Amino acid sequence: MRKLIVFVLTPLGVLVLWLTMFTLLAGDRRAFVIVNESDTSLANLTLKGDRFYYHRVQVAPHEAFRVSFPVESIVRVSLAFDARGQRYESALRTRLWPIVHTRLRLLIDQHMNTSLRPTTL
Repeated sequence: MRKLIVFVLTPLGVLVLWLTMFTLLAGDRRAFVIVNESDTSLANLTLKGDRFYYHRVQVAPHEAFRVSFPVESIVRVSLAFDARGQRYESALRTRLWPIVHTRLRLLIDQHMNTSLRPTTL
């Protein structure tokens, strides 16, 4: 019986310890890597979430940059920008798994479609 308890509780204890250490070290902030893969400059880019707001006046074609925000395990953001004389707006949602996902990649493609995906290092 004692071996069974040790066999079951040891992996569970290691998992709890790992999650606690990860949360303490990483906190609730995640890096957003924002990538403009289009051939068009983006103006007045705004990114809003439950606990953050970010504005950038201009994003050059094929530019990528990184910003860090506090997020929950389910990330909901709204993205808006001007390009080609038009205003684009989208609401994006994804789920982060604590140890696996450390970054979020927000992509704007050639057709001004947007996507938000969690990534690892």
